[in-house]
Amino acid sequence: MVQRLRVQLLGEEGFGCGRCGAYLCNTNDVMSRHFHGKHGKAYLVSRCFNYYFGPPEEKELMTGTHIVRDVFCSTCDRYFGWTYDFAHQEKERYKVSRFVMERKLLTTISKQPQRQTVAADSP
Repeated sequence: MVQRLRVQLLGEEGFGCGRCGAYLCNTNDVMSRHFHGKHGKAYLVSRCFNYYFGPPEEKELMTGTHIVRDVFCSTCDRYFGWTYDFAHQEKERYKVSRFVMERKLLTTISKQPQRQTVAADSP
């Protein structure tokens, strides 16, 4: 049996899975908003949570040939983007180990208040 760890960063605005709402990244992780995917606009992000990879594939993308893996939500198994394993062109290698998340497949997560412990007054 596979155990799936679910991460949630309280107090952070970010993006979640468009189907189940599982937390995927915070807005500070967005490196670029000028990417495009199968479903339109996409974001390049530096880190991601609550995901798993598909098998590596060599694909011809807008910027050249890359080895990429599709990325899926670890909670509901929905595809939401891809990650770069290798870029053949030197100028494209900044994308390696980064994630492209398709905006149409995401939901916005508002800032959530962090819990605080408040001491009760003694009678």
